[in-house]
Amino acid sequence: MEYARSLTEDEGTELVHAYDDPAIVAGQGTIGLEIHEAMPDVDTVIVPIGGGGLVGGIGAALAELDPDVRVVGVQAEQAATVPESLDKGIPATVESPKTIADGIATGGISELTLGLIEEHVDEVVTVTDDEIARAELLLLERAKQLVEAAGASSVAALLSDDFDVAGETAVPVLSGGNIDMSMLQTVLTQALTERSQLVRLRVRIEDQPGEMTKLSGIIADRGANIRTVRHDRAVDDLRVGEAYLVFRVVTSGTGHAETIMETVRDAGYEVERVA
Repeated sequence: MEYARSLTEDEGTELVHAYDDPAIVAGQGTIGLEIHEAMPDVDTVIVPIGGGGLVGGIGAALAELDPDVRVVGVQAEQAATVPESLDKGIPATVESPKTIADGIATGGISELTLGLIEEHVDEVVTVTDDEIARAELLLLERAKQLVEAAGASSVAALLSDDFDVAGETAVPVLSGGNIDMSMLQTVLTQALTERSQLVRLRVRIEDQPGEMTKLSGIIADRGANIRTVRHDRAVDDLRVGEAYLVFRVVTSGTGHAETIMETVRDAGYEVERVA
């Protein structure tokens, strides 16, 4: 922002702020108009919060059209500035926000957007990066939509126990699809690991030829795909002549993973899940 402001010293150059600008907020508020037009019976709208322009604009628009609509703002837990801002009555900042939801990791809001949030937003909740990752995977699987982490935060809130929308018509705003492929891979790996569809199994073996082939066959016979495998020999609890084989395995879920581990144990091996 400091650099952007320095450029405005040149004649004919004007700064357009991402959220601290009434015209920008008004433009973002048109989403509220669209929601009301498409779903006039909407009860709750859930909106990601970074700098607050999006939720402020949508909240102001819906307050004019239907004051009974509940507007809920969502922030990533490690980038949450609004709860403190509301408590203090002035914009608070987070110096180094750390979240996969980089689109809402602004580190602060403005006096303009704080005022709009105070007036038009009924509730603000926070979600963890793990919850956001689960929401992204759900959107890919069920809705066939690639949504950036910031946008998925609204679905993460909807799926959480932080507020109740039972019996309501609820609209989570998916604010964009701007996610790079490396971040998408990170998010999917985290979500698949949590669902036991990607597991890491450590098996103690006698370090001799044929053990990897034997164990790979056992895992394959159970219909699982081995993504990676490595030997660990320099581990304190191993005896001379022993090693660990660490398999990264793709499964269909918790039950499948447990079946694989039980089969490996039945073959006489000591096995544990390490991730």
